[in-house]
Amino acid sequence: MVPMDDEAVVYDPVAGEVHVLNATARVVWDGCAAGLDEHELVQVLCAATGAEGDEVAVGVATCLEQFRAAGLVGADEWRLIDRPQQQLNGGQFASETYAVLADGVVFRSDDRTLCEAVDRLLRPLAAPVPVTVEFDLTAAADGHVTMVGAGLYLQWGSVEGMLEALPTSLNQVASVSSTVLALHAGAVVAPGGTVMVLPATSGSGKSTLTAALVQAGWSYLSDEAAGVRPGSLEVVPYAKPLVLDAASCLALGLPVRPSANVAVDEVRPDAVPRVSGAAVGIVVLPTYVAGAEVELTRLVPIDACTAIAEHALNLRYVGHGGLEALAGMSRHLPVYRLIHGGGPAVVQALAQLTS
Repeated sequence: MVPMDDEAVVYDPVAGEVHVLNATARVVWDGCAAGLDEHELVQVLCAATGAEGDEVAVGVATCLEQFRAAGLVGADEWRLIDRPQQQLNGGQFASETYAVLADGVVFRSDDRTLCEAVDRLLRPLAAPVPVTVEFDLTAAADGHVTMVGAGLYLQWGSVEGMLEALPTSLNQVASVSSTVLALHAGAVVAPGGTVMVLPATSGSGKSTLTAALVQAGWSYLSDEAAGVRPGSLEVVPYAKPLVLDAASCLALGLPVRPSANVAVDEVRPDAVPRVSGAAVGIVVLPTYVAGAEVELTRLVPIDACTAIAEHALNLRYVGHGGLEALAGMSRHLPVYRLIHGGGPAVVQALAQLTS
């Protein structure tokens, strides 16, 4: 449980759900944690509120029943889940080490050309970080390529298919991170230095909006996965190639190309991906709606927390620190919902938010 002023949020790691507790439910929750029985909970609430005992008793019974139905009582409050481990074969060749949020990822294979192909694709992510995740790459005689590691078993029909999917496939590493809160989000830095995180679902236009901001002079941190460190709220980038389909390229005035993986300097020639972040300054949850006017709605902290939580990838692995990061962003930062139809208007609106 993490407090949010008079309210609180709790996370159920089994169901993978965040629950909001109002002020009364928070008192009941704290009483349960302290070992109070139902009668004692009624006495505590009567003393705190001055309400009649019968009325409070009904409320406490209802609240406890809701807790039981949601699986929030009668089980451990929190259980960290170990990230998946696999026995790997290794290989005589290795790629460079790549930073995927807080993890250092390396690929091993007995086929040197596979490691070299990965290095050509991911070189902007190369970093002198400790190796925490390893993948085996194997090419079969029929051309299929298999990648195994971090609880994943992925197979593609060709080396080209593997390279096309690899940057996005590595989001799975973020989803089992145990050191930072991983969000399915774009992340950029405004020219004035404000870090903006853009949590959104797949298909909501997140990558296209991120690319439009990069075109307008913003710095690029990620278009699909961004980490947030508990406490400092520092963004940990995953500055992979942007994924832009043909429609997105046309909307941005970029040439359509066979691969959807677009390097940041293809979006803006002088753009360089950022490999280090700064503390989040603002959170915007965008949704693209064709033809829509720009509409920004600021969320109150408790609504902001649950809205951002919908895009968290790894709460069951990162533990209370991740819930605290969610609560910290919601309490201390401006959080907005954004509806937009693309174009210069949305870029201008977001620039005004950071000015």
